[in-house]
Amino acid sequence: MKMNNETIKRLMLIFDADNNGSIGFYEFIALYNWVKLCVATFKHFDVDQSGSLDITELQVALPQLGFNLNKQSCDALIRANKNLIGKKKLNQVQFICATSYLAQCRTIYQLTFDTHRDQLDPVEFDKFINLVLGLI
Repeated sequence: MKMNNETIKRLMLIFDADNNGSIGFYEFIALYNWVKLCVATFKHFDVDQSGSLDITELQVALPQLGFNLNKQSCDALIRANKNLIGKKKLNQVQFICATSYLAQCRTIYQLTFDTHRDQLDPVEFDKFINLVLGLI
């Protein structure tokens, strides 16, 4: 799997937990395990083996990573990560990048709105994701 420099930088920013501008050993292990989990999830839910996930496949795959997004949010996620030819699908690298971004958004949402850390309200999180993705 090849990733461009922008994707690698984005992932490093997301996994730089102590915000020191680089990733240490444990941050690297977290990044490696996340990418490994995303690749396995992608391969499992790429039912037609097209090398990309359409919105239907995406809606089924995301809950395996802890994201229960509605169709509108999935569509916004695809639009925010669309490839240059404009297909309404995510390839494997786009999927990894998109789910990493979702994980970062979830952390921000929990730190800001779910201060008791009791339970993530999926409806409110969908609204938050649509708002954030609308800014991209």
